Amino acid sequence: MSHNASPTVTTNINIYYNSVNNNLKALGLQPIPAGDSVPVITQNALKQMMTALTAKFATTFPGQTLPPSNQDGGYCGPLSAVTPGVAPKCAVDQITQDFKNWGLSTSDVPTDIAQQIITEIISQGGQPGFASGTNQLTSAESMYWMCGYLNINITQTETGILYVFAATEGINI
Repeated sequence: MSHNASPTVTTNINIYYNSVNNNLKALGLQPIPAGDSVPVITQNALKQMMTALTAKFATTFPGQTLPPSNQDGGYCGPLSAVTPGVAPKCAVDQITQDFKNWGLSTSDVPTDIAQQIITEIISQGGQPGFASGTNQLTSAESMYWMCGYLNINITQTETGILYVFAATEGINI
């Protein structure tokens, strides 16, 4: 299982391109124009997913301000290396490092987010979507988080995941 900003595609780029666009369409997002390289397709898809996540975050957690810096995304795969119910180490490591950089608690939340992405992909039969959660940190403070995910083809027989996530801490009122 690996993480980075762009998957390595070992097959016809059209397979990757079509799987990204089909999943963006399923999320109600715009298709990526043809002719771009895999890294550009990936970054454009992550950008659209992040825009949608930010809007959903505001609706899901009204009154919680999501700082623009508290959002990131990436790729992990291949999906065949994932054990159901186990958060991929590569995603946990990325989310944990981002939380440290953002000054957020790194308790169990990075693992919860990565595990939620995998659980959703597997339980929804590879369908794209968004998930959110709230983790109580102290009696007066909670972590509010959201993630989004796409199952993408990296070869004719192998898939990976594009994912985005965001989080903020807030006082319980």
